[in-house]
Amino acid sequence: MRYAGEKRFNVWTALTLILLALFLAFVIYPIGMLLIKSLFTDGKVDLSYFVKFFTKKYYWGSLVNSFKVTVVSTLVAALIGVPMAYMLRSVRIPGSGLINILIVISYLSPPFIGAYSWIQLLGRNGFFTKILNSLLGVKLNGIYGFAGIVLVFSLQSFPLIYMYVSGAMKNLDNSLNEAAESLGCNAFQRVTKIIFPLVMPSLPRAFATALWMWRSFSASSSPPAARSPRASCWASEGSVRPTGSSPCPFF
Repeated sequence: MRYAGEKRFNVWTALTLILLALFLAFVIYPIGMLLIKSLFTDGKVDLSYFVKFFTKKYYWGSLVNSFKVTVVSTLVAALIGVPMAYMLRSVRIPGSGLINILIVISYLSPPFIGAYSWIQLLGRNGFFTKILNSLLGVKLNGIYGFAGIVLVFSLQSFPLIYMYVSGAMKNLDNSLNEAAESLGCNAFQRVTKIIFPLVMPSLPRAFATALWMWRSFSASSSPPAARSPRASCWASEGSVRPTGSSPCPFF
């Protein structure tokens, strides 16, 4: 006899438990062990690794640069993704469906391949760099450094913000916009007073997802950063420095 509201164990429940077990085994457990080993040595509390980290400018400078890159890249991605979602949803543009597909495809492309594509275009010997150097008579340093990391990471993450905002605008009640227009609101007033407040709940999720993409930052932005010591970040240092060579192995 089955009671009302009783859930039956099915394939989806089993799949959920399997995914949860994999998440605990391959994400939570390694991070937990990393924290434990960084705090304890031979069963005693040992903060020597943290002391080494915060007393060497090379390491905490990389941490500061990493936060700067994350914040600036997320803001730039929002400045690209939000207006683009509004334009494609509110204005009838020929080929908007194709543009939407291309934006999604750009997010699905491997970030490491994308980074090296930018190097081939805007590196020191890149295609466009050579053209600009010959036309302007200057010698550009290319995409390497802070600006290059922000450019690559922003273009890799803005499709996420675009998809969140575009999905939120798709579900908006167009009668609200029409009512505001009939009451004399111009386009700017409709965006700031009607559309933006309704889309606002989706923006924190979009920003959180873009920040979560920091996990792929080592693949997408390490090549531009690896050749610029002035823009050292955790990701670029992890890609060019063997773990055993670091005096602070847990960072």
